[in-house]
Amino acid sequence: MEDRTLRAQFRRSLDAFKQVFRHADLRYLELALGLNWTAENAYLVAVSVYAYGHGGATAVGLVGLIRMVPAGVAGLFGAVIADRYRREQLLRLLALGRAVLAGVTGLAFFAGAPVAIVFALAALLNILNVLLRPGYWALLPDLATTPEELVACNVVASVFEGLAWLAGPLLAGVLISLTSPGVAFFAAAGLLAGSTLFAALVRASHLVQTKTSERRVLSDTLEGVKTVARNRDARVIFGLFGAQTIVRGALNVLVVVAAIRLMQFGAPGVGWLSSAFGVGGLIGALATFTLVGRRRLAMPFGIGLILWGAPIALVGIWPHPIVGLVLLGLPGAGNAVLDVAGLTMLQRTIPNKVLGRVFGALEAQVFATIGLGSVLASALVGWLGARGAMIAIGSLLPALALLSWRRLRAIDEATDVPEEELALLRGVPMFSTLPAVALEHLATSLTPISVASRAAVFRRGDVGDRLYVIVDGEARVSYGRATTARLGPGDCFGEIALIRGVPRTATVTASGDLRLVALESEPFLAAVSGNRLSTDEAERIVGERCDAIERPLPAEKPRPAQRPAQRPATKRRRPPRVAAKRRVRPASQTATKGRRAPSRATKRRRPVAKQRARSR
Repeated sequence: MEDRTLRAQFRRSLDAFKQVFRHADLRYLELALGLNWTAENAYLVAVSVYAYGHGGATAVGLVGLIRMVPAGVAGLFGAVIADRYRREQLLRLLALGRAVLAGVTGLAFFAGAPVAIVFALAALLNILNVLLRPGYWALLPDLATTPEELVACNVVASVFEGLAWLAGPLLAGVLISLTSPGVAFFAAAGLLAGSTLFAALVRASHLVQTKTSERRVLSDTLEGVKTVARNRDARVIFGLFGAQTIVRGALNVLVVVAAIRLMQFGAPGVGWLSSAFGVGGLIGALATFTLVGRRRLAMPFGIGLILWGAPIALVGIWPHPIVGLVLLGLPGAGNAVLDVAGLTMLQRTIPNKVLGRVFGALEAQVFATIGLGSVLASALVGWLGARGAMIAIGSLLPALALLSWRRLRAIDEATDVPEEELALLRGVPMFSTLPAVALEHLATSLTPISVASRAAVFRRGDVGDRLYVIVDGEARVSYGRATTARLGPGDCFGEIALIRGVPRTATVTASGDLRLVALESEPFLAAVSGNRLSTDEAERIVGERCDAIERPLPAEKPRPAQRPAQRPATKRRRPPRVAAKRRVRPASQTATKGRRAPSRATKRRRPVAKQRARSR
């Protein structure tokens, strides 16, 4: 039974993986990011070897600080562009700029430029990288159509990151051993040029970018930080990611020190140890296939933290070359699991309209803490030695994973989505084209409402602040006395006032007992206005309903009221008329001059006074 379950899980994961590559925009986006990561890792090895040759471990820590701290500041104040401008166009420009800077770094190396210039170019390259990554992570939920596809996108990204950690350092190590770091810089530039070409193929034509006022740049920039500060779950995830990236920055220094001092690999050994990290990342990425379709991700996140730190401490305890290669592959596996679980948890927790700024704040933290980790590792190596520094750094993450375990479980419980409401929204045409994460946010924002029979949900002229979806029952839409529509389960109403910004245009009354779910205007407009397909569908529905107001439904013929059966009334018989004895008058009294004698009925209608006058 267990074997069948694992097989079914792997089949679902593989189907989701294939679905990502059948989606043209997702395919090109993933390939662009994969080449970008490969170039980044090759460049990192080249600049680390270059720095070590000009100042040892201290120079490696210094270049890490110079690369990371300015990038962290830029990420904090520059990530707003991921929410202000079209994200796919932003990726193209940033990838192109990074390709140019990598090529210039190679030229500076061969021209014998001062070390400060090479370090400055490395810092500029990283600033563009910190602006690129939030756009990517915020664009993924916009393109993924199901929750499984979103997790699959993160899994594919993790696979590509593992391949990048393997291929990038391996490529740089081979080129450095055969030629020099300058050739590795040019190789990174070529990879970034390929990333630019793939980014140019991402269209995302269904997305709509909301324009914001230029005066709100500062407040919009800080909105990502404020969102994290207000959200307890996001704070926990941010804190654990920050601890992991401190260890990651320290590892950038410790890998160089371990390869040259502890394991006697020499300068090319930096590439070999970094490639071991990439092999582990690739294996971990394959393991993340089991996360596709899984709602609860706290346990994988905690396991990723432990795998990131514990092997580094073990390398410090036992610095054998072969053992070191194997153990430094485990943080790569932990990195894959940690990224898929943590990033998916953030994507489910944060509203899409500020998602770019939140990921910008995350990237700012990543780069700042990597720089801090580099400086910390350099200090610890000088204080505790290489082995002591590795043991101290590696023990941090397992301890934090144990301390935060209960809170991670609570985050899992908070992200459970009501399946009934989610299925109801998927059946509404204007919501069916929304990304999976947007639908999940809407489903958790719904409020159940009950309306009694013949009661009005709202009346014409009321303020429109909600959209309603019928769960059970029927509703009558009327304009004056005319009925314009009859709605049943799965139908929605109330969108005209929200989209057009006008009062209610009609009255909606419950035909019987009615069960509804209500959606406030802010989450509704944020979801619909950000998706062109959803916006077009909403405008079509609004147009049809406005036309229906002008052409109401034909009035139904009233049915005659049924009276209770009654016995036929008995016909009243009149008493027989008794003929009166006719009085015979003389002819002289009854004769008239040239006129016919009036009948008895005529005499009866004349006034009594006239009859008396004529009789005289």
